[in-house]
Amino acid sequence: MFRWPKDTAGFNQFFYQAQYREAAVTELPDEVSLKVMKESIFRGTERDITDKIAILKRLVSGGRVMDYGCSWGYGTFQLVAAGYEAIGFEISQPRATFGRTRLGVEILSSEAVLDGLAGSFDAVYASHVLEHLPAPAAVFDRIASLLKPNGWLLGFVPNCGGDDARRLGVNWGPMCCGKHPLALDAEFLDRALTRHGFQVAAFSNPYNSDIIREMRESSRRVRNLRGEELMICARRITGQNHAAVSADSPSVSG
Repeated sequence: MFRWPKDTAGFNQFFYQAQYREAAVTELPDEVSLKVMKESIFRGTERDITDKIAILKRLVSGGRVMDYGCSWGYGTFQLVAAGYEAIGFEISQPRATFGRTRLGVEILSSEAVLDGLAGSFDAVYASHVLEHLPAPAAVFDRIASLLKPNGWLLGFVPNCGGDDARRLGVNWGPMCCGKHPLALDAEFLDRALTRHGFQVAAFSNPYNSDIIREMRESSRRVRNLRGEELMICARRITGQNHAAVSADSPSVSG
């Protein structure tokens, strides 16, 4: 579902320069706090993505990763510490500048620069970013263009097809709201990403690393989609029949 009226790309760009507020993402730490975060590699903080990096390691053990929608680079910093050649992309200039100068990570802010990076990433990591973007088709095209053949998209979004979303509807906090122009579920992401040349598997929290391994090997199709967060593991397939590994279609769960 789209929030109405739908956002334009221009408004989206404007909104994320100064108006967007989300404590764990947009509040920039002071010098003392940042020093502690860097020394601990963000372990135990609100910005700790250790669990998500463990999932990414199951898909791509190393290589080049784009942290798409990286805010001030705390995830990019952790990806680098985990051994990846990680680059961030963030349209908010103040947060991108903070990450470059205070964390020392590479963060790009220009779509034009991304044009020169086509086919150069082993994975794109996008954690709670896609629901903020007004034109998903263009973003899926962009992500597909950045990936090498057989590269992976690992994405996390609020699960708008989960139990809480179905029970509460628009009263569920992460549903379409001022910050989220999109409400996404597994069925939509499976269908849309397949059209953009991906093989898709989706499941929701709590996550099981054994299931992730089995999914990567295409030996199992995941059925749990009831949690609050939805995880999308999508592999870019080129020159093949893009038969999706769906988490919720009758052919899978029947």
